Amino acid sequence: MATTSIYTSCIRNGWNALPVEATSSPDRSIPDPPEVVRRLASSEPPTGLACANERGLLGALHAVGRRGLEPGRDVHIVTRDNTRLARFLPVKVGVHSVDMADVGHKLIKVLESRIANPLGPVATILLQGRFDPAE
Repeated sequence: MATTSIYTSCIRNGWNALPVEATSSPDRSIPDPPEVVRRLASSEPPTGLACANERGLLGALHAVGRRGLEPGRDVHIVTRDNTRLARFLPVKVGVHSVDMADVGHKLIKVLESRIANPLGPVATILLQGRFDPAE
């Protein structure tokens, strides 16, 4: 299955959850929803899930709950959460976030630089994120 169709399937089904040890994409970055469900239903379900964003987190929590597993005890979940959704959920979830106001400021500076010098070098920016393990 092509990477594009796996990604499209994930979006249609509300999945962006990736079992740490299972994916069908060559670069190990895009989850295969049937594989997530199959792994959770196995006699030895994964001990962790990594979600690309808040939407994937909700899909993972749904799948974990349907299996009767408890997040933070049976399955550890980590996610990107730039909207701070995870803080409103009654589960322990490890959260990686980036200050989106800082992202916006950096983007404006890059845009101003590109307008002033359209043929200038391409900017490479690395922002430090924060991780809260929610232990």
